[in-house]
Amino acid sequence: DTAHVQDVVPLREITPLPCTPSFVLGVVNHRGRILPVLDFRRLFDLAGEGAPEGARLVATEAGGMRFAIFADNVAGITRVDLRDVAPPPVTFTDDRQAWLLGVTGEMVAVLDLEAIVRASRIVVNEEVN
Repeated sequence: DTAHVQDVVPLREITPLPCTPSFVLGVVNHRGRILPVLDFRRLFDLAGEGAPEGARLVATEAGGMRFAIFADNVAGITRVDLRDVAPPPVTFTDDRQAWLLGVTGEMVAVLDLEAIVRASRIVVNEEVN
């Protein structure tokens, strides 16, 4: 939902964070705020590695959390009527299915960012002695 999107910016240097899951690429400074950068390819166990030329960060806010989503590219905005969204694919059998509102006829996944930020898998609460 574009209501969650604050900004789309070119990918810049990401500072890695130790002791975080693989889907947390690190943090960036975005307009004076430190944002964690999430790679949804890794979160959803999809193929893809590295940052292609033209990669972007989508600064978002959902559920009171601010974070950036790594994107290979951003082609634009598409208006989707929720009546045209089919249920999520059955290939996701765990909590990842709950993170999708569904898919469009063009096989574009519609994410439920509110559900994603509520997931316990997203919260990093690790201490190092």
